[in-house]
Amino acid sequence: MSFKKKIVIIGPFNTRGGREIEAGFIATTLAQHYHVTLYSTEYLEKDNDILSVDANLTIYRKKKRLNFSLFKKKIRNKRDGLLFKSLKSKDLNTLEQVISKADLVLVLAQVLSLHIDKIILLSKQYYKPVVFRTTGTIPLLQREFNGVKYDLKYLEIVDEFVHHTMQNADSLSRVISHNYTVIDQSVVKESELKTLRKKRSKISKFYTCSRLDKNKSVETVVKVFNSLSGTDLELNIYGDGYELERLKALATNKKIQFHGHVAHTTLFSKINENDCLIISSKEEAGPYTALEAMCLGIPVLSTKVGSMSIRFKELNNIWFAHNDTEGLKQSIIQFSQMNKMEVEKIQSKLLNIYDTTYCKPIIEKKYLKVISSILN
Repeated sequence: MSFKKKIVIIGPFNTRGGREIEAGFIATTLAQHYHVTLYSTEYLEKDNDILSVDANLTIYRKKKRLNFSLFKKKIRNKRDGLLFKSLKSKDLNTLEQVISKADLVLVLAQVLSLHIDKIILLSKQYYKPVVFRTTGTIPLLQREFNGVKYDLKYLEIVDEFVHHTMQNADSLSRVISHNYTVIDQSVVKESELKTLRKKRSKISKFYTCSRLDKNKSVETVVKVFNSLSGTDLELNIYGDGYELERLKALATNKKIQFHGHVAHTTLFSKINENDCLIISSKEEAGPYTALEAMCLGIPVLSTKVGSMSIRFKELNNIWFAHNDTEGLKQSIIQFSQMNKMEVEKIQSKLLNIYDTTYCKPIIEKKYLKVISSILN
């Protein structure tokens, strides 16, 4: 009888977000050949985006409040201070227990996320290979800044990094020598989205889909549509966050609609009612929502963040600068004036890019190749 090797995926997973969806995608991909368990160094709710990818995934989360008598019994290595509890049972594991039983540790986080150094160092104490899937944009790291020295040696012992972009690979290469592979994202619910594909004859309904925080800069989009009051152009805003109420107060155009958080079960049909996605962020890793739009054949207007300039390199008229309200306004007007043939041409190009570069079988194969090269 053959036994599947054990992979643990560990990172600061929250209840909602692109990192969580990607964690679900990677877990289901690797579960084709390995036994996979996810561990969050943050507290996440039982109703989370990881389980929206696959409800059968096994997830442990950081225990919210420690029972100190139990903590003393369970923790053998007091240096890590992490205790994980199953979402589906009372089972508890320390970080040391998690790592010691694994055949490979896959970290999904930003390079300077909390606990990442101890996870990597402990993995190497147990001679476990580490694969690090970086998220977000890697900053220009320095060994020393303002007199403070940063010890980045723990990053040098990672067996393989997986980056979204060459930009992230180059940023990390400035401070450490590292092995890496570049793998972008794919759409988790790809087959579902493909059934929703339809031809569009015009562009009049625009949308944003993200957490509503300062980084997403949705305020820029709202201001532009305030200035387009009186036109037939609409803006639908999907997502929630601490900026929601402020953005509602800012909106003066009645054709700006706020929908709050929309469950994945209904989100795709909602965004498919629109004609163009707007990404106004200052910083992104992907973003994931752009691939969803591409898979549906929905045109995109975007700042040049994350992987966008690579994904959409064949399109030249979709870009605007961060916080450039006038530039975005002109792009919106230009898109809204396209005829049916022009819109269908963009759609055709987007669908071809997705199906030949970002479809699930292609991205899954890349991940499995990385893992098998280390474990097999």
